[in-house]
This record gives sequence, C-alpha cells and structure tokens, in this order.
Amino acid sequence: MFFFYSVYDSSVRELSLTVVDGKMIVVGGMGADSNPKDYLMQYDANRDVWKSLPTMPTARYATFSFLIHDKLYVLGRLCAQRVELCVECMLQLQQ
Repeated sequence: MFFFYSVYDSSVRELSLTVVDGKMIVVGGMGADSNPKDYLMQYDANRDVWKSLPTMPTARYATFSFLIHDKLYVLGRLCAQRVELCVECMLQLQQ
C-alpha cells in the first residue's frame, strides 16, 4: 500500500483496518517509541482522500476492528504495558 505510507507515519505498526463502502478506516497502532496511538483515519479510495476522524478515548495497538450495522467497534489491547481485552464502540458512522 504505497499511498498508506505516503500519508501515514511509516513507523506505526500493529494497527487494524476496517473497510466500509469503499472507505478504509485505520485504527490505532504503536509508534517507534512503543507508545500506542489514538488514531482514527479514513481513506476514501474512490477520491484518493484521507480524513482525520475523532480520536479514540484510549490509545490502542494490536487491535481488531469490525463494523456492526453503522458502528465501528474495536477489540483489543490498551496502553501502558497492560493488556485488557475489551470491546468499545469508537465511532458511529453516518449512512
């Protein structure tokens, strides 16, 4: 994904992606400094445009994101070297 690294920090790893209606939603990740990120970004492949979404309330990495109806949920780990498996609704998508 060349476009991803041209816009997104290439040092970010352990992020997750969810695709809905041709738009990719990038969730969290871990930076080179090993700190989790609170990112929510959307890429519209049809228009080749990135958009920042509201940040997550808790920075996360090594997550799994999924969509149920019009809500984006994130399952996974938290920051500060503690692991907590929980599910949170991060974003209400407009239809």
